[in-house]
Amino acid sequence: MKALIVFAVLFASVYGELESNFYSEDSCTAKGGSCVLEKECPGPLEDGISSLCSGQKSDGAVCCTKIKLEDVNCYQSHNECRGNCPEALSLGRKGCPKDSVCCVLVK
Repeated sequence: MKALIVFAVLFASVYGELESNFYSEDSCTAKGGSCVLEKECPGPLEDGISSLCSGQKSDGAVCCTKIKLEDVNCYQSHNECRGNCPEALSLGRKGCPKDSVCCVLVK
């Protein structure tokens, strides 16, 4: 049991706050939302907004406007995990594998 608790804590610290790993969809982002599993949305889903992750709906994605930006992982925030990244563009681990950081992608 103790080993299971240690594993759960380590898993959460490596992979961030959210279990899902959906990418952002423009229709959801435009409303201030993030594509997550319904169980990860800390409040009621909004009519007309929850369906804005249509490209991933079959995987269980819903658009949630109640998620804080600091709770989304690197992939969900449209950035990339890299082994090296300029300090000014690094967001820390944000769910990236060991020995990599989340690097802001500049368009």
